[in-house]
Amino acid sequence: PKIVAHLLAAPAKIQEGAILAREGKIEEAISAYQEAQKLNPDIDLNQDTEEIDKDPKIVAHLLAAQPKVIEGAILAREGKIKEAISAYQEAQKLNPDIDLNPDTEEIDKDPKTVVQHFATQRKVRLGRWLARRGKIEKAISVYQEAQKLNPDIDLNPYTEEIDKDPKTVAHLLAALAKVHQGGKLARKGEIQKAISVYQEAQKLYPDIDLNSKTKEVDKDPKTVAQQLNRDSK
Repeated sequence: PKIVAHLLAAPAKIQEGAILAREGKIEEAISAYQEAQKLNPDIDLNQDTEEIDKDPKIVAHLLAAQPKVIEGAILAREGKIKEAISAYQEAQKLNPDIDLNPDTEEIDKDPKTVVQHFATQRKVRLGRWLARRGKIEKAISVYQEAQKLNPDIDLNPYTEEIDKDPKTVAHLLAALAKVHQGGKLARKGEIQKAISVYQEAQKLYPDIDLNSKTKEVDKDPKTVAQQLNRDSK
């Protein structure tokens, strides 16, 4: 019965160790893992890995590093570059082999590169948000900032091709927002307003498709507005 009790108590100690490690309480985590090993010498200290882990120090450092990676990503997305790099470097001190960006297939170990990746994505999202609200010059400026961080960045990841022209992307997204607005107006029966908005879209992006729900490219504001109005009834 005593042996069984020890075997049952060991996993609780491992759970305690994991919680402590993720909170950055390394020494306390190591102590908890060692207590688990006293209860069950064959216990796997980290069941998240394929191999059996028996080194309390390595496991504690590994788990403590993971929250630092998450922190680094959050800071990078907020544009806090220096703080993000610092968080990643702290993660590497705890675990030199840590993958700083688990979202990619390769193992990323350069804090600066990873931070630039996340910061660039943030700029692209911000540019999209600005463009769709008609703030075209601001959007272009933000896209250019993104390109300074990463010259190869795709400014519009929602298309199949890689888009690298800030002006073209900003105008396209602003035009798409106008098309969406025009569709709403047409369905409500406000035909003239819809036509006017469609024309604004065409000024922004002459090749814009005013009705993406048809196979052909629709470029006649009046025809599209009337068609959408009929379809909504």
